[in-house]
Amino acid sequence: MRYKILPLLSLVPASLLGAPVDLVQLGKETFNAVGCAECHSETKNDTSVKTGPGLYGLFPTTARKRDIIETGENHKHTVTADFTYYQKSIRNPGSEIAISEVAPTKGEPFLPVMPAYPVAFLNEQKATAIHHYLQTLNDDELRGPSKVMAELEEGTVAKDIHQDPTEILVTDRTRVFRARIPGSSARAVYVGMPSGLNYAFDPRTMTISKAWWGGFLNLKNEMAGRGNNPSAMGNQAREITLAGQPELSPKVDLSFKSPLIGDGETIAKNLWGDADFLEQLTTANAQFIGYTYPTDPKGSPTFHYRVGKTKYALTFNITEDGMAHYNLTKGSEMSKSILKTDPPENVWRPNPIPSTLSQKVALTPMAVSYTHLTLPTIYSV
Repeated sequence: MRYKILPLLSLVPASLLGAPVDLVQLGKETFNAVGCAECHSETKNDTSVKTGPGLYGLFPTTARKRDIIETGENHKHTVTADFTYYQKSIRNPGSEIAISEVAPTKGEPFLPVMPAYPVAFLNEQKATAIHHYLQTLNDDELRGPSKVMAELEEGTVAKDIHQDPTEILVTDRTRVFRARIPGSSARAVYVGMPSGLNYAFDPRTMTISKAWWGGFLNLKNEMAGRGNNPSAMGNQAREITLAGQPELSPKVDLSFKSPLIGDGETIAKNLWGDADFLEQLTTANAQFIGYTYPTDPKGSPTFHYRVGKTKYALTFNITEDGMAHYNLTKGSEMSKSILKTDPPENVWRPNPIPSTLSQKVALTPMAVSYTHLTLPTIYSV
């Protein structure tokens, strides 16, 4: 196993000095996080159809030649596939279009569909890390080091969670958000409360599908991976067990239209199965109507839905003693259920949001007009 130590730069924040990082591992993680694997193969003799060239053998330790189309004059050229070529390929991919080297498209230029990755999105250390990873995708005699150690540079990781634009923070008022997190469907509505409680209402089953203490949401995987990867619970999240919560009778299951995130079997069944979608919709006879915001800015929203001809309204909260409160209105009848859950111990909460915070997500949801209910503003899906 070969190792390589890089010279250290002086522009490293004091808080991160001495923090080592393996650039090969960082490169592999970044390669997948920003969506490179969706369009580029990493294995030898891969014949799968991809929109970009295969990367196995492209960047050996001794740079090789490759053919490209120079788009300015639309001329074919042979260039050296060195680090300079790599940099141009990610920063300005439209200037030179790679020509396929394998059948059945050998000799044909790839489509100019690769997006540019500016330094603001992919800093120099992460870009260099990807190149180190790509150098390992070679036969033994041409393969780069399996580990390349360096120190983290400023901008490679957020110095503070409050400076991470992918971390959705909750401070002095309840936030309602849409995201894709395993354990719920893509239609789930996520609620983050100033108390440190977070939960998801999932229209797939009209129930609270997930709850946790700590940070609200982190959208890094979904934002960086072109929407291919699901997001995650927020900083220092601790999931809450919700055993024995009230259930509807009959139960609602709209997986045929809103399957769980990552449930490939159900998705395939929905796409290729014999069941008629409209017939399933009629049989289920259930509908998520929307939600109303509470008068108290720190309170819980109310979720409205219909099963058959009956309309329901559900409000959920967990108090400081760890008791989960379900307030369910069925038609004109109201019922309350209280269940014991995990108490909120050492719950992480964000500091007050600095005025210089780069996070651009609005703290207050935009109003959405809704005409089916005579209620306060309802946010619907």
